Order: sequence, then C-alpha cells, then structure tokens
Amino acid sequence: MLLVENLSPFLRERALRTWASLNLFFQREQTDFLPADRLRFSPTEISIFPQTKPTNIGLGLLSVLGAEKLQTLDSNEANRRLKLMLESLKNIERFNGFFYDWYDSKSKKKLDKWPEDGHALDLLLSSVDNAWLALSLLIVAQAKPDLTELIQEEFLSKMNFDFFFDEKTEETFGGYSVSQSRHTENHYVRDLLSETRIVHWVHAALTTNKKQRVEILKRLLSKQGTIPNKLAGGALFELLMPRLFIREKYLDVALHQIFDEHLGYGNSSLDGMVGISVADNPNAADRYTEMGVGGMYPSSSIISDHGVVLAFLARPEIALKTISTLELIPGFYNEHGYKDAVDIRSGKTTQTQVFINQAMVFLCLISLEDSYFTKLFSKYFTDEEELAFSSPKI
Repeated sequence: MLLVENLSPFLRERALRTWASLNLFFQREQTDFLPADRLRFSPTEISIFPQTKPTNIGLGLLSVLGAEKLQTLDSNEANRRLKLMLESLKNIERFNGFFYDWYDSKSKKKLDKWPEDGHALDLLLSSVDNAWLALSLLIVAQAKPDLTELIQEEFLSKMNFDFFFDEKTEETFGGYSVSQSRHTENHYVRDLLSETRIVHWVHAALTTNKKQRVEILKRLLSKQGTIPNKLAGGALFELLMPRLFIREKYLDVALHQIFDEHLGYGNSSLDGMVGISVADNPNAADRYTEMGVGGMYPSSSIISDHGVVLAFLARPEIALKTISTLELIPGFYNEHGYKDAVDIRSGKTTQTQVFINQAMVFLCLISLEDSYFTKLFSKYFTDEEELAFSSPKI
C-alpha cells in the first residue's frame, strides 16, 4: 500500500492519459491489437514503428487487463481484445515453443531485417523476453479462467525454460540463436541483480514438481547462496520492473539499499530526483541509451518516464516529488501521457514513446494501491516456497 495520502485521483488521471497513448501503439485500425514498438511525435503527425517483440505482446495483454480494471474498457471489450491477441499469437511462427525476438506487428512474420535500415537480424529466441510473455500469459490465465485452457495448451505447455539453463555454468543463457543453431555466449550472472530474474520465477511457476520448483528458485541467489545486492547495469527498471508482478520478500533489504544509491546520486546530481534507467536519449537523436547508477551503465542527467513511476514501488514520496517537478517541463507530459525521457539540465525531451516503457508506467499506476498483478501471479506460489529457497545473508 502507498504511504502517500489521497493519491488515487493523481494516479488515475495519469493512467488514463497513458492508456490513450497505449491505444496508439495498438494501431486501432487493426483487428488483432498487437502493439507496435514505438511512436515518434512531430508537429503534424505521429509515426508508428510497427516492429514488436514478446515483451511488448505480453505487456500488451496485461495492459488490456489494466484498462478493464481502470474501467476504460468494459469486460466484453477487454475479453474480445484478449481473445484476438491470443488467436494472433497462435499463428505466429515459433521455434521449440518459444517466440522470436522481433516480428512485424501487422503481418505477424518474424523479422530477419531491421525495418528502418535493413540491417540483418539474428533469428534469436531471447530467454528474458519469452519469460515476460510467459509471465503475462500466466497472469491472464488467473484473471480470465475462460482463457486458461487456451493459454495452457497453445502456449505455456510448449515453453520449457530448461532450454535456456546452462548446467555447466548454472546460469541462464541470454538466448538461443536459431540462425547459428546454438545458445548465445552471454549468460545472466547470478551475482548481479537484474530484471532477468523473471526467467526463474516463470520457470518455477510452470514446473509442477515441488522439489524442482525450489531448486529453480534457488537460482535467484548467487552460487554462494547469498542475495545479490548490486545491479548489473544500474537501471531502475532492472530493480523494480519485476516488483510489479512478484512479491520478492527476500529482496526487500537489498532493494532499499540499491534504491538508496539512486537517491544518493539524485541528491548530488539531480536536485533530489530519481529515475535513471534505459531510455531514448533526447541529446542523441532519441536513440535508445543504457543509463544507470552503480552498475556498468553510465549515469546522466536524463530521467526516464518509467524509471520515476517505478520509483513509487520503493519510495513513493520521492517519486511523487520527482514526477510533479518533471511535469512542469514543457513537452514532457501532455494528453498522451509522458514522453520517454527528459534531460533535467537542458529541459530537452524525447519526441518518442516506447511501448514497454509506457506499459510499465500504466501497469504501475493502476496497481500501486492494491498490488493487483502481484496478487494474481502469487497464486502460483506459497510462502513456504519462498522461505525454502531464500537466504538471510546479503
């Protein structure tokens, strides 16, 4: 529960504006509602970049649930959209039950070339992107019992996340290259904390054997059995995005330690504000840029929309102060919600919105007061399971 009083009207207004933006990503003239990846705004038009990926699709499903909760969609329309999205997913090409990294959201074909410049793409199966989609399907299955059988038979039963686990290193592969018929060389290091921990939660949720579930959850810890307390890149979404959906009691102490690092940087360099995360860069032609605090990503004066809204999950009073200040910067907040990022020193904002970031903002705003999505996903686990794998050591 939030510790800031009378915040509901504030959250609702911003959620409604963000939903207006998300509807643009869904390309309303289409009938299947698969979300595009990004928008670019100009004085005369809004350009839609139609590529999409599994995380977008998963958060798109959850955004429809969220719009129903917000009562901007009635149950009939929400159910219709969910069914259309799931029917589209049934017909999308997969490999070994998993989805490719990029698709065209209109044709539904996998992409082997980047639409904007034509450079070749590896036909990759991303472990973390598939995990975000699987998590979303698990949550929809809890919220909509009428869709449970379809979701289980068509998707979840075919997604065996053992495929992404490296028994030699005891770490998760970044993915599998279908183009090269091998797993990627990069692994997600267990000593560092990132959003990739979602892979283990989803893997455990899809596993029926109780002993195996606990063994999978132990992969959330370092190989020494300790709780990671340093971020890999240093971006706030690495720390807080999974908290939209998972209780993670074992991480409470580490989370506040890491967030305090962000707040310390904010006090010294951002006028007391927080929100450093990966985002489009208004100083670099709105190119995607990795930014963070205390990890491998460089710090900056650029604050992201999702970074500051996710901060409500850690320190709501700091998040409220930050977002209220940023809304005074011309162009950052309007009828379509927040732009992707703003440089607080120059006041320059991006002219873009990124679907995954807008969806994080929306899902956070509508669930802050009741942990809606967390309650749904937690039905796959017991308190005893979390105690069985977690360690008091940090």
